[in-house]
Amino acid sequence: MAVRVAHAVSPAFPDGQLYVELQRGDAFREPADVLGELLRALGVGPGAVPADSGERVALYRGLLSHRRVLIVLDGARDEAQVRPLLPASPTCAAVVTSLEMLSTLGGTRHVRLGLLTAEESREILARMLGRERVAAEEGAAQDLVRYCGRLPLAIRIVGARLLERPHWRLETLARRLESERRRLDELAVGDLGVRDSLAVGYAALEVPERRAFRLLSLLETASFPVRVAAAALGLPDDRTEETLERLTAQHLLEADFVKGSGVRFSYHPLVRLYARELTFDVDPMPSRHGAVQNALAAWYARPAGALVPLRATPSAGGPAARTEAVAAAASPLPPELGFTA
Repeated sequence: MAVRVAHAVSPAFPDGQLYVELQRGDAFREPADVLGELLRALGVGPGAVPADSGERVALYRGLLSHRRVLIVLDGARDEAQVRPLLPASPTCAAVVTSLEMLSTLGGTRHVRLGLLTAEESREILARMLGRERVAAEEGAAQDLVRYCGRLPLAIRIVGARLLERPHWRLETLARRLESERRRLDELAVGDLGVRDSLAVGYAALEVPERRAFRLLSLLETASFPVRVAAAALGLPDDRTEETLERLTAQHLLEADFVKGSGVRFSYHPLVRLYARELTFDVDPMPSRHGAVQNALAAWYARPAGALVPLRATPSAGGPAARTEAVAAAASPLPPELGFTA
């Protein structure tokens, strides 16, 4: 998306555009390292790059002071990583992408990117694969969009996989995505993967936040309030709210204000699948069952022992057992309890 924006505004920056990835693998790059790369891109010889970080910033901004250059900084960790990389000249601009809001950066305009619409998702597939190919299997195209949850990365991966396999029908990949057990396995191509992308956000969490992310995915409800999450986790409401807000900031949960109900939190379907994989790998069965029992007790204000436990299969025994466990957890709870998938 950032590259597309940069291309669209390129006429306003005739002196060029510089693109830098701020994260490599699981590690974020230090600003001094990035500045060295930017200086070399601006024509500074390797031997002329200052060793001191402050001197690198001064030289970088000096070189940009009389130029019209757009800087694209992709995958920022936080404001501290970004600030030294921003040009000081009003003739330049920067586009920064991040999972964080970076709300303390001054002089910026923040744009929160949500899910694609169904029409936008289909349009991306049509541009990647050709309109005739997509139009010939309209129903399968709609299935692909639904299984991807209108997530831009997932749509891109689906398009790339079909582009690599012109002999595949769209229906072929739709059938492979139909099973929740293998959906995240299928949503990967080359160096792109939905599971890998989510793992970056998960790795940035503290231990209590990781536990919350895993266990709350077991609740078979479209959304849940803080009090239910607090009961599931065995934490006070205020600590739970802080945890949920952190998960929301990492785009691992979604938060919406519902009139008459307050703020409620929910998982994107693909994020929920990832969280459930983790909980069956990490959390013992008593912890999983206890979280669900306590959440249901809070929801209906009944003693936990009076409620039916969530069906689950132990994860011991390898990947096959794990996927069975995930599938069991994905089964709706009894409808009389009011939980829906």
